[in-house]
Amino acid sequence: KYSPGVAKVWCFYNGLTPAVRASYGISSVTEHDTGDYSFNFSTDFSSVNYCAVLYSKQDQVSNANPYSVAPILAVGSYRQQFTEIEGNGRDQNPLTLVFYGDL
Repeated sequence: KYSPGVAKVWCFYNGLTPAVRASYGISSVTEHDTGDYSFNFSTDFSSVNYCAVLYSKQDQVSNANPYSVAPILAVGSYRQQFTEIEGNGRDQNPLTLVFYGDL
């Protein structure tokens, strides 16, 4: 459906559990490894020319900020990896994603 400026897919995710807390347009989430997630869409985007907006909270214990590796966009999914500064995978909680584009 063509509705410019309206979020088509969103997800509120707990990477520690791992579990989807709430979502719209997400059929499933695949955890490939620590901090490495694929968010699978219920309906494919019309192309990979969509926008993903992410939010992840800073670790309150270690005061460490997560680093994200370049995402992999596909019409039916979005893959994102998070690491520590040393390069080790790091699960995220909370992780919020919003996607804009044409379905």
